[in-house]
Amino acid sequence: MYNGKDIESAIQNIQGTSVAQLVPNQNHGSRSNMLPDNSNWFKWQWPTSGNFEEYILAWSISNLRPWTTFTPTQLEKLQKREIEKPNPNISIPTISNSN
Repeated sequence: MYNGKDIESAIQNIQGTSVAQLVPNQNHGSRSNMLPDNSNWFKWQWPTSGNFEEYILAWSISNLRPWTTFTPTQLEKLQKREIEKPNPNISIPTISNSN
């Protein structure tokens, strides 16, 4: 199988099976929003209530160091561009030939 048509042909008689192609609309011209050193964090939390609501908490080493706290103001400064909801292109799903 080398392309989408080969995959469609291979599964066309499998009952209850359909396929579609999802193509993300990626903007390669700008970097995405990232927290500094994000690969160094062991655990993340995004509290939705309490004293740290709207903050992001990051742990570098579980249970050994205190949480690193990113405040809403810090997060706003780190944001390089507006966060946009993805809108991928979706092909029309195939319909199985089998009943």
